[in-house]
Amino acid sequence: MKKLLFTVLGVSALFAAMCLNGCSTEPKGTEGRITVSDTLPVGTASVDTITLKDADLTADTQSVKVTSGVDNTGIYLVLSGKNGIYKGVLSFSTAASTPNSTILVNQNGTVTVTYKDAKPAGTRTEILIWKAGTLGVALDKSSYQGVSTPMIITVTDTNVASQTVSVNVSTTTFTTPVQVILAMDATKYGVYTGSVYFTVGNTATIKDTIRVKDQDNVTVSYSCALIPGLAAATASAKWAALASSVAPGAATYTGLANKMVINVTDSNVTTPTVTVHLKSQKDPTGIDVVLNGSAGSYTGQVGVSLTQSSGPNSVIAVQAPADTMAVSYTDPAVANPVLGAVVWAAGSVTIALDSAAYHGTAEQMAISLTNDHTTAASLVVNVSSTKAGDTIPITLNAVTATPWVFTGAAGFSLGAKTATAVGVKDSDVVTVSYADPVLNETKSASANWFSTQVPAFGITGAGYTSATALNPNLILQLIPWTGGGVATCTIDNTDSLGEDGKTPAVAITAGTVGWAGFGWAAVASAGSGTLASIDMTTYAACTLHVSAKSTTATDFSMLVENLNKTGQTWVTASSVGFVADGNWHDLAIPLSAWSATCDLSNVDYFLGVSMAPYVAGETLVLDNVYWTLPQ
Repeated sequence: MKKLLFTVLGVSALFAAMCLNGCSTEPKGTEGRITVSDTLPVGTASVDTITLKDADLTADTQSVKVTSGVDNTGIYLVLSGKNGIYKGVLSFSTAASTPNSTILVNQNGTVTVTYKDAKPAGTRTEILIWKAGTLGVALDKSSYQGVSTPMIITVTDTNVASQTVSVNVSTTTFTTPVQVILAMDATKYGVYTGSVYFTVGNTATIKDTIRVKDQDNVTVSYSCALIPGLAAATASAKWAALASSVAPGAATYTGLANKMVINVTDSNVTTPTVTVHLKSQKDPTGIDVVLNGSAGSYTGQVGVSLTQSSGPNSVIAVQAPADTMAVSYTDPAVANPVLGAVVWAAGSVTIALDSAAYHGTAEQMAISLTNDHTTAASLVVNVSSTKAGDTIPITLNAVTATPWVFTGAAGFSLGAKTATAVGVKDSDVVTVSYADPVLNETKSASANWFSTQVPAFGITGAGYTSATALNPNLILQLIPWTGGGVATCTIDNTDSLGEDGKTPAVAITAGTVGWAGFGWAAVASAGSGTLASIDMTTYAACTLHVSAKSTTATDFSMLVENLNKTGQTWVTASSVGFVADGNWHDLAIPLSAWSATCDLSNVDYFLGVSMAPYVAGETLVLDNVYWTLPQ
């Protein structure tokens, strides 16, 4: 054993001695060395500095080969330097390799950098591991409401270098995802932004829009397609609908003449129209009504009929005397319809006569009746006289253009009544009445009838016996009323445009005091302004006549007043036929209209006028002011 050990040691020593005498064949030189700045780069935003140190090298550039687990062919990366130190920058891509710059990588994949050293000959390598960066999805809000504001989506993905990425957006109700394209942020690598709008309708033709329902969860999901197996990033938010409403344009609609207005407010939709469904007590099936609008506000109209509905979007049948209609709107954003109500009611019948007083048997009394809750072609009214005690039926026919208005006429007879003329006696009162079976009420209108009318005395105008001529003790004066010592109006009696187009008329213009009034009154002496009075009890059956025209004075009120002013009664001109249309209107008011408050034994104002409603600068022209006495 000892002998064998000696032999081995002896051979080793001999070999060592031989090597010292130059027996080695290894070429001389410095062994090259490769280093990397990062052995664990993350994402494609990362770069790695490759450094080669080899003192044997003198050229300006050197190449190293770079391969990866998904690119065995690899690329040659050119390094630059001097004095044996060379450097270059290596980039990473999940899409493709690029010569002399970028190597294709995959998740947790190896990247090998290889340098072939000439002397001493050999291959020098450095291995690094590439890892994908974390994916991120962020939303600008945690909850959204309505459709006017978009959802802003931000994706963070440092694993790709593309100009765009796509996300999938879905909701609790509509689970089929919608793809939305996000664009790269020019100032932030790996950050992509974009937006998606909400809609409650079909999204087939709308780009970057997601369909939603009230209280939906909206989920945004992003996956990096270039890195299989990398967990997707998600973010969620709540979407809520704005409250919608349906309401009529007015609390109650009356009659058949006007259409009902229906309004819908819905900020969840952007369509040019919405549809409501309208039912009535008479028509429980109902009709659809299309409303037009924009920006969440919609309106439409529907007519009413007492017979049958006609739809859609036309007429709803109603029942008299009243009908409460249910209107429903289906907001596509919410589960349950939005409800409202519309009320229709029949209006009371009105009867109008063309005059407050009639004279003789040659005149006709024109009758107009308005009934907004009948479809009849004609209606029958009763015309009766108080003194004669007669009653006759008169048929009124519907006016074609306005079928709820019925017109007809009745005459007067001093003898026996006829089919078209009611029997009357002198100074009679004639009444037209209609019994409404729908509202169970009777409406009437009355007028005076006189056998003849003669001027009792004239106040102003041509062709009438003056009051002074009939009563020498009477002095009449036109007096503008004052407020705070200032005349409330100005009077111009030089106007030559009387009703006959030739004679003067009186033009009165309202001042600026805040009201305007004037009147013809009895005075103690001409020009004195001191009021006097006369006994008019013998004229109790008289009628006051006034011719008036104006375009600016929309109405005025008239009175006959006693000197001690124990009471006042005003009669509006519009109630006896005046219209501010620039035409002359002949008004007639029986003196009995004032007898309840006016002491006729002590009359001072034979016509007082208040320009009401008052408008500064309005002008009223009066002519042919006189009293007539039936005989």
